[in-house]
Amino acid sequence: MTKKFVKEWGIAADNDVFRATLQRQLDGGTAIRRNSRVVSLLVWDFFFDTPARAVKFAAALGKLRRPLHLIKEDLDADWALRVKARDDFTCLGCGVRGDKIGETVLAHTVVDEDTGEERVVKERIKKDPLTAHHWLKTKSRAGMARWARPCGVTYHYAEHIHTLHENPCWVDLDVIFQHVVAIEGIEAIKNTIMLSHLAPTEERVRALWLERCGKEKEVKP
Repeated sequence: MTKKFVKEWGIAADNDVFRATLQRQLDGGTAIRRNSRVVSLLVWDFFFDTPARAVKFAAALGKLRRPLHLIKEDLDADWALRVKARDDFTCLGCGVRGDKIGETVLAHTVVDEDTGEERVVKERIKKDPLTAHHWLKTKSRAGMARWARPCGVTYHYAEHIHTLHENPCWVDLDVIFQHVVAIEGIEAIKNTIMLSHLAPTEERVRALWLERCGKEKEVKP
């Protein structure tokens, strides 16, 4: 919520902290209620001369909400950081801590369209960063478990993409399972599976964002 917005609507919200709090509540999906000339957001009431202006203000507030795809990006980044921090920023596949710097040879297989045979493809990269991998459920099928820490495990990008995704038959899932259970506990795994059955509705995603990331929201001048 910018100073320009509050000035345009005549809101006494010049304090940056107050404006930031309002914006966080909007982004987090807090309901905007209107009763005649009064518009309410959580514990704040805004009064207007006419009901028509109150209606327009409520609509303007709704348009201030952070787009849902950016909310999900925030949650994805927060989730990945929590997973990597839990694993001490160490790849479960190769045991190397932190990003791999320097020339790295990657090897994966592809199926030859003409012969139907598998062949090894080699690639060279200069940096192999750590990533968080959804091992328990894929991101698209994880529901609200998409942002649950037990659903993730740390791997370098090359292993994450070329092995875990392109050649999943090479992966020993029991190694990942035992690793996560040792840190998180079996109950955390069960709870994460239950979360996977919850659809990531806008209301749930925004509420989770407010809980996980909302405090870090910055105010635009």
